[in-house]
Amino acid sequence: MNWTEAVNSSPRIYHCPENKVSVYEVAYSADHKAKVIAKQIECEDEAKALRAEAEAKIVQEHPHPGINTCLGCKKEARPDRGFYVYIFSEPMLRSLFDDIGDRAKVEQFYTEEQLWAFSHSLLEALHYLQTLGIAHRDIKPHNILIDSEGQIKLCDFGFAKHIDLQVPAVHSLLGSALYWSPKLRQAFMDGKIPKVQHNPFKSDVFSLGLTLVNLTLLALPNPLHQLANLQQFIDDELDRIDRYSKSWVDLLRSMLRVEEAHRPDFMQLKTPILYADDEELPQVLGGEEIQSPLQLSAKCGYNHVRVSEREVDTVPCMITITACSQPSGQRTYGVDLMCVIDQSGSMEGRVMDLVKISLNGLLTRLDGRDRMSLVGFNNEAERKCPLIRCSEEGKARLRGLIEALDCRRMTNISKGFQMGVEVLKRRRTANQATSLLLFSDGCNNLGVNPTLPCMSALEHCDLTRFTVCTFGFGDELDSQLLEALANTRKGEFQHITEAQQIPDVFNFALGNITTVVARNLMVSIALLPSNVACEFPKIYTKENKNIFELPDLHANEQKELIFLLKPAHQALLRNVSFPAVQVDLSYTDNDDTEASKSVRLDVKFMKWDGTAKPTENSDVFRHWCRVQGAEYLRDARELASEGNFREADSRLGTGIELIRSSGYADVPLVREVLGHMKLAREMVQSEQNWKRGGDPFFASISYSHFEQSATVLTRHYMSPQQRGNHLADIEERPAHLEF
Repeated sequence: MNWTEAVNSSPRIYHCPENKVSVYEVAYSADHKAKVIAKQIECEDEAKALRAEAEAKIVQEHPHPGINTCLGCKKEARPDRGFYVYIFSEPMLRSLFDDIGDRAKVEQFYTEEQLWAFSHSLLEALHYLQTLGIAHRDIKPHNILIDSEGQIKLCDFGFAKHIDLQVPAVHSLLGSALYWSPKLRQAFMDGKIPKVQHNPFKSDVFSLGLTLVNLTLLALPNPLHQLANLQQFIDDELDRIDRYSKSWVDLLRSMLRVEEAHRPDFMQLKTPILYADDEELPQVLGGEEIQSPLQLSAKCGYNHVRVSEREVDTVPCMITITACSQPSGQRTYGVDLMCVIDQSGSMEGRVMDLVKISLNGLLTRLDGRDRMSLVGFNNEAERKCPLIRCSEEGKARLRGLIEALDCRRMTNISKGFQMGVEVLKRRRTANQATSLLLFSDGCNNLGVNPTLPCMSALEHCDLTRFTVCTFGFGDELDSQLLEALANTRKGEFQHITEAQQIPDVFNFALGNITTVVARNLMVSIALLPSNVACEFPKIYTKENKNIFELPDLHANEQKELIFLLKPAHQALLRNVSFPAVQVDLSYTDNDDTEASKSVRLDVKFMKWDGTAKPTENSDVFRHWCRVQGAEYLRDARELASEGNFREADSRLGTGIELIRSSGYADVPLVREVLGHMKLAREMVQSEQNWKRGGDPFFASISYSHFEQSATVLTRHYMSPQQRGNHLADIEERPAHLEF
């Protein structure tokens, strides 16, 4: 491809005759980029072309999230003499210079949240460059770009250079005069051109400080560019900033020290920890230490298993994991709650009223060891407050912020989710447990598909004891996304369809978060060598494997895990009884100590000689009915998602008849499963029924019954802590609210 022809036929978006640089938006055939930005540099000779190529090489060899990505570099001969060098980079929306200009026209100042985010991104990138010995030497708003997601990146490394501060040297007087450090400006006034003795990294710090002042004020005060009494003028100007916090002004002050010796470089300048203004935790956290948090046992479904050369019993067996008991209402430890709230227009009215009531109700159950932060999102995301301790004073402040939540514009889930995760990652201190609570009433309708950016935010999040709980309101929502986000961090997806469910939902959520006694549970089931060979025809886990992970276990909670045991056909000479199965459990307790337990399942094998059917263990069989129902629900959901509603209905009908004939249909747990299967059958009668909340319903029910995980529709699995004190005493709950 002749890039000169391609570029010249594309729209030019920037031109600087003085520097012989033009920037174009160019169509590109590669699948991963529909368009790229092409920077065209006119070079009179080979030496200048090599310097231009060096700019691309710096960025290509040292990628960083805060630096605009370089996609490649090409050199072509010019028609007359010299060369064109093309540097191709990822497309960005606009420059920070343009953004400042547009805001200045209408006096739309940046929020402090945005200022901290910008400074954090730039300081991390420049700190990284200094560790490599690279100085940028032309920092200004023109060379900082903003993408469509509001992220900023440093660009234009035409003046960048490897600097060795151990070797005294003079450096070229480069960059934009408006953003020069005092030492460069003084050298220019003294006629010391083109070289000056200075520290390029400290000069870059001053240039960045001026850039951030420009962001803060949407302008640069004119006397700032003079030298007489400059430090006094800078300090006076910074003292007059009352729109932003003292912490922000102090950051600017540290970067704008006139004397180079008193100014830090990027290695010395501590990068501000974004969102590190969370309130301090109390010194004493958590509840009493819990001893022996788990008990492990195993049962066979029959009192004996019959074996012959022609027939054998296939018997359900059950592993029971029981968490330690704890008084109802007692919590194990404190928690940091990040509430990410959809503030788009569709939330206006009754739905937002419910969210506000729910959040206020949640506050009543928090105490001084807990903290809460709010992030709202629509087109953009905004942190409403840092993590605030839930003392009486803190609760009053949070209630005011909750009451002020309004609704407008569209829905960009990834914006809110990413900011929520980022706030938690950047905390100065972390509580003993952390949870992100996401509230939304609909599908994402703005920006990219939220699945990948949300998942990416979680992949790079190394928080411990961290769960994600998602709450979907109404019927038209992306239940698969909300379910996937919750499952990624061992949380729960709750589908809320009625106002009456709200108190239970949030009591359950808090009880679920604050009473974990064991994490990282891993179960292994193995057959032991014996004179009656056996196999596992079915293990009721997600992947039907004999080694599997379990969700966190809470105080007073119990998990029953079902598997089928089938002996080999053979003629027994006599009845035998021996350990047939080994069960191993490993987990992490609240002291971060690795622990394990083991148990063996004894099975009695008897000759099949026409004797009566073995006696059933009803406890095992009712849970076998439970997991079978959950599997039928899961299968029906997959069929309905593919549009096979008739097959989904048939599958559910088969399951209902099987469980009805089991003899356990009147057991409360099994009756609840059957009731949900009947409701599910109604939802797959037509595509119209399916679209009216079918998938969210299946998402809540099938997983819940399979994992014995409580939701508002499956309260049977709630522990006393998860039930909590119902919020019936909240007077402000309006009885008329409905979905």
